[in-house]
Amino acid sequence: MSYVTLDELLGPQLLEDMLATIPPVKQSARPKPTPPMLSTWRGMMQRCTNPNSQAWPNYGGRGIKVCDRWLEYENFILDMGERPEGRTIDRIDNNGDYSPENCRWSTSREQALNKRTTLYAELNGRSLPVQTWADLLGVTPVLVQAYLLVEKQLKALDVE
Repeated sequence: MSYVTLDELLGPQLLEDMLATIPPVKQSARPKPTPPMLSTWRGMMQRCTNPNSQAWPNYGGRGIKVCDRWLEYENFILDMGERPEGRTIDRIDNNGDYSPENCRWSTSREQALNKRTTLYAELNGRSLPVQTWADLLGVTPVLVQAYLLVEKQLKALDVE
């Protein structure tokens, strides 16, 4: 039995023309990784400008905006510099906009202490997050909260 190749059957030019009409096979269905800075910028933009974003109620829905300068990715990079390893963008004033004067690169721990829900305590005229007081005093946050509760109750009773 003898076989005939497509090249022999159709001729080299016709075979080449037919192969040219077949779309190329995609190399990978997996998307390429997004550079960290671009991912940070896109996330910030989504939170503040897209009402369909899951994070919208806590950002754009509360009136948090991205400054006009940062609507351009290149300006965001120029103002913030490269994102240090292990840090993410953080707004110093949680009610303020994303802008050069209100943003910094923070660790997850720093961000956890800079939230609207962070509980602050005033001891000796100094106001700090309860977690920070606990760290400074070498105790648990629950103990700091218990102390504050007792102190509040004593003041209500006018006992010193």
